Amino acid sequence: MRGSRNKALVRAYFDLWNTGDEAAAEKLLTPDFADHAHPEVRGLDAFKASLRKTREAFPDFSVEVDVVTAEGDYVTALGMTRRTVQGEPKVAEVLWFFRIRNKRIAEWKTGVIALEK
Repeated sequence: MRGSRNKALVRAYFDLWNTGDEAAAEKLLTPDFADHAHPEVRGLDAFKASLRKTREAFPDFSVEVDVVTAEGDYVTALGMTRRTVQGEPKVAEVLWFFRIRNKRIAEWKTGVIALEK
């Protein structure tokens, strides 16, 4: 049961990125959320600012998730990010690692697997 809930939380997190819905962050993330890919993003305010900057810089930014697995308080997701900026890769294959605490996402780490040239 917890695994299904945690996978649903992670899918909702990616929906948040696809819609740019800052209000959803308060329901999904712990107040001290930590983004280890971007160490300066700690806490809800920093996360919302990061989401806003991403949506402004890449209006067509999107996340597509292929696989989500959960074990205990940890969730792993594999998918792609897409963005369009002239001269930069449009696609990155990414592996995300999440930790859930008290029914919210507490932290995430990422590993970029490959970029489209």
